[in-house]
Order: sequence, then structure tokens, then C-alpha cells
Amino acid sequence: MRGRVINERGRGINERGRGINERGGKINERGGKINERGRGINERGGKINERGRGINERGGKIDERGGKIDERGGRVRRVHRSNKEIMKRNEILLEESISMLGQKHFRPCLYT
Repeated sequence: MRGRVINERGRGINERGRGINERGGKINERGGKINERGRGINERGGKINERGRGINERGGKIDERGGKIDERGGRVRRVHRSNKEIMKRNEILLEESISMLGQKHFRPCLYT
């Protein structure tokens, strides 16, 4: 084991020694810098203008979602619906729920 820097903590049985700016995390985590959380072994720390990725994520800037392994990272998009479409959908849901009222095991709850 190499010599320790003054601010580095010795390792517990199932931990690794921490660097000066690191804190937290078990053997399979990277200790975070002072103002970030400890990351898992497969998580990549963000670049300056990126966020750290989850295990299955890759790619994307700060305002994008990293894709899973087999998809590309894409911007998070909200589906834009016109008021007309929304009202139509609500009508259909209402009709469905009314028709279900006669059924034996109906829990009155609208799924959107």
C-alpha cells in the first residue's frame, strides 16, 4: 500500500482510501468531490457542463438524458398535445370508466 497523503483516510476492511477532496462510498463506489455525491464504479463523473451518468446511461449534455446502453442519449421531450386532443382523451377515459362501473372488480381510478 502506498504512503498516505495527510488528508487521506486509511481504508476500512471493505472501503478504499479516499483522496483529499473525496468523501463517502464503499468499495464499489468512487468517493464524490466535496460538492457531489459518491458515484458507483460504472458511473462516469460529469464533465464541467455534463451531469454524472447512471450505470446504464451514456452521452448527453446537462439538459439531455443519457440513453440506455442500446439507445442514443436524447433530449427529454414532453409530448405536446393540443387542448382538443387532451379533451378527447379525457372523454374516452371517462366513457371507459363509466362502462366499467358495472363490473365486479372495478377500482374507480382514471389512468392517464
